[in-house]
Amino acid sequence: KRDWSSDVCSSDLGLDPALHARLLADLGALLRASGTTALHVTHDLAEARALADRVVDLRARLVEEVALEEILDLRRAVLRRGTPTTDARLPEDVRPDTRHLAIRDGAVIVATSTWVRAPREGADPAEPAIQVRGMAVDDAHRGEGLGAILLDAGLARAGVDGARYAWAKARDTALGFYLGRGFEVVGEGFVEPVTRLPHHLVVRRLDR
Repeated sequence: KRDWSSDVCSSDLGLDPALHARLLADLGALLRASGTTALHVTHDLAEARALADRVVDLRARLVEEVALEEILDLRRAVLRRGTPTTDARLPEDVRPDTRHLAIRDGAVIVATSTWVRAPREGADPAEPAIQVRGMAVDDAHRGEGLGAILLDAGLARAGVDGARYAWAKARDTALGFYLGRGFEVVGEGFVEPVTRLPHHLVVRRLDR
């Protein structure tokens, strides 16, 4: 088998979206048919997930799905700290279209998030959307950029699944993080009834 590597993105070649998708599909089919092992370097996480059997970020951390039981303790410790409730479960946890993502550091889960297909109130219900919920980074690992890695991976996964936009009820303390990742604030702030903490609705288009 021959090893391949590339640092040329389709955007560098000036391909339109339709041709990009066709080229990606043809490349994947060719590699699998020939049994070729390839190293594909790209800045586009959606492209990486569509093509690769395994995705590794620059710091060699894998983003993978995990069982719900493994993430409840972290949710409770991070998301429910300082709130009137210790309930770490979210209503969408039992839905089959919900994705639980985590970044592992050895055997330790250091960040979690729930992603569920759900249109936001007042939006077109026919427009595919993903809601970001339950995102948390353990204090011991803050400052390592893990939240951004997790969010980017989730948005890429949502885009591959056909979502056109992502939205979240962001704590005001996390608002700067979301705004720095391409989200925009919609409407006025509000107090979330379960946590009793100030939040804002934030939205990001995924099909631009």
